[in-house]
Amino acid sequence: MKRLFAITLVCMCLLALCACGQDALPAVTTTEAIPTEETTTATPSTTQVPTMPPIEYPVSYKDAPEAYKPVLDQFYAFAQALRGDDWDAANAISPFAWPVGHEGLAYAVKDINNDGVKELLLVDESQYCEVVLYTLEDGKPLNVHVFGKRSYVKFAADGTLYNYGSSGADNHDFYTYKLCPGASELTQLTGYKQDNSNYYKDVGGEWQPITEEEWDALIVHPPTPMLFNFIPIEQ
Repeated sequence: MKRLFAITLVCMCLLALCACGQDALPAVTTTEAIPTEETTTATPSTTQVPTMPPIEYPVSYKDAPEAYKPVLDQFYAFAQALRGDDWDAANAISPFAWPVGHEGLAYAVKDINNDGVKELLLVDESQYCEVVLYTLEDGKPLNVHVFGKRSYVKFAADGTLYNYGSSGADNHDFYTYKLCPGASELTQLTGYKQDNSNYYKDVGGEWQPITEEEWDALIVHPPTPMLFNFIPIEQ
């Protein structure tokens, strides 16, 4: 009991000393210098906003011929502008027909027509409906075609491009193309379209009616798809 009473008494004394010492504390505690006539005003401190670590710029683009480097440089800059939410810069250099997000931007290199020249595909892999196709002409990159946002593109193993498009709920089209060896533009093989409940086939540049059953039979995937190795542009 005496020990407990002694501890209690010591605590009460300490509390009293703390209360008495409060008036002696300075009103402001700071390590910054107070400006006087002989000193300059200290620069106010600012809170640093944490930033994303810089993405390493690709020294070389895997599988891509050197001639495609300017295109891939622009594609990389486009991805970086999107990542930084700089839409003005992104739109100024966008390779696509429609705006896309920076996730899923990738490229692939493949000789799709077996002529010894590798083509370059730029895609938004998250949707695989934004596709830009390049080839080389006289050793320089040439933009062959830009397939838009509502354009679903697939490649068959024989090099045929299957393109399904839409401009509304009841308006669709379906085309097949080939990039002939050495060519710089696509050659249309077939063309079909749906306009509400009417269906047509392109015959020599003229649209001739077909049945709904014929139209339904067209909407198939390529029999043997072409395989690509898509590489993220921000490798």
